[in-house]
Amino acid sequence: MSATSPVVVAALGLLVGAQLGAHPAVATTTATTSSPTPVVATATLAAPSKGATSTVTLKPYAAGNTSRGFGPLSALASPTATGISSVVVDTTWAALEPTQGTYTTAPIDGELRSAASMGLTVRLRVLAGTQAPAYAKAIGGTPIPFYDHQLGAATTIGRFWLPAYQTRWQDLMRYLAGKYDGNPLIGDVNISGTGVVSAEVMLTMGNDTIPGSTVTNNDRLIAAGATETARRTALMNDIAFMQRTWAHTHTTLFCHPYVSLSPSPTTSLATTEQIISTAYAADPGATVFGHTGASQALLSGTAHSTTLDMYEFLIDHHYPFMAQTQTYGGGAKNEGVGDLSFVVTWLASHGAFSVELPNGWDSDAAALPILPATTRQMLASASAG
Repeated sequence: MSATSPVVVAALGLLVGAQLGAHPAVATTTATTSSPTPVVATATLAAPSKGATSTVTLKPYAAGNTSRGFGPLSALASPTATGISSVVVDTTWAALEPTQGTYTTAPIDGELRSAASMGLTVRLRVLAGTQAPAYAKAIGGTPIPFYDHQLGAATTIGRFWLPAYQTRWQDLMRYLAGKYDGNPLIGDVNISGTGVVSAEVMLTMGNDTIPGSTVTNNDRLIAAGATETARRTALMNDIAFMQRTWAHTHTTLFCHPYVSLSPSPTTSLATTEQIISTAYAADPGATVFGHTGASQALLSGTAHSTTLDMYEFLIDHHYPFMAQTQTYGGGAKNEGVGDLSFVVTWLASHGAFSVELPNGWDSDAAALPILPATTRQMLASASAG
């Protein structure tokens, strides 16, 4: 993995502009047609086949301090001079496939143009789960009532563990990879096909309940036929599929102490470690292992000791890793990020490739001065990784 300098990023921006011009803002196809031939940025990229003995060239990871959206960047004369090197392009399955087999990439293409104009690389995150299109939620039965704490609302979810559902998700990802795998602006894509309300695929949000009800999300999934075996199989298949399909693009897998999907859920760090080790062995270096919820309390050892053990596992085994911080105010049972400058400095000094900053980072007078240096550290870690 090699770091991307501001000069190279600027050049990639020119290239991506040309690429976007070659593809309509709205692309329509059917899910059963062949994916378009990837636009390959350099002749050194090999055929899309990866593995321990592969010679495939991976594009640089979307490393460094990362903004979760464009809002904080719009007022900056130069995001890269501020210490921001990448941005998350966050969209949903429903937005990209509003009707079955018909795709639109307008939600991605517009933000890629913005990233190119700012000299930033991109992490692509497509949410499934409660953000799947209506037809996918109806695969195998009527949509399941579900509480989404990200939205703060009652909604529905599909049977994400079913092979038929996963096939439709894979059709979308195959189409996106056909268009963007060769695009040098996109450094990584989240593995998210089995996420329920986010890309946090090792969590089920099972204790949440729809307001006015005592039935938990966990109970609703089980009543609809979900089993831990089926869920785990779908997760491992999704990891393998994404590694294989995004041949030139890193994948990012959000990791947590693994919560089982069962009548009596358990939390197991050993399961998390097994999944990480398996994913790494299948495609060494191509998948970066992330965590959502980095905070001063966690990293200083005063909270979430099992999660800190997960960080130590990643660091001790020299696995590539990144983190997304908690928000300033906390929420969803989290205490809040605390001192952002401490969090970013700790992560950069321990070899993290990327830190997704909380919304409001651009007003944090204590954190702003350390962003350029910590981005340089993370770019160096990604290059050496």
